[in-house]
Amino acid sequence: MVILYVETNFLMAIAKGKDLEAKNLLPSFPPSIHIVIPEICYVEALSRWEKEEYYVQEFEKELDKQINNSKRDLTSPMHKYL
Repeated sequence: MVILYVETNFLMAIAKGKDLEAKNLLPSFPPSIHIVIPEICYVEALSRWEKEEYYVQEFEKELDKQINNSKRDLTSPMHKYL
């Protein structure tokens, strides 16, 4: 039996679809290989995922706010594009 330890970056690459080879690698492991994720890596990956989701939401809120402000400001050079 072979034990393969994976860490946070591996998990995040798969979750975000950034590593297509890793995604294809998982189903092709022979039964003699066991994938092990240390608990701290699992928790770190979840925490990082939540933070990134929060940052994306905050960015979208700020972008919406700026767009709405531009729509109200008729002197804004951006107004003609909205």
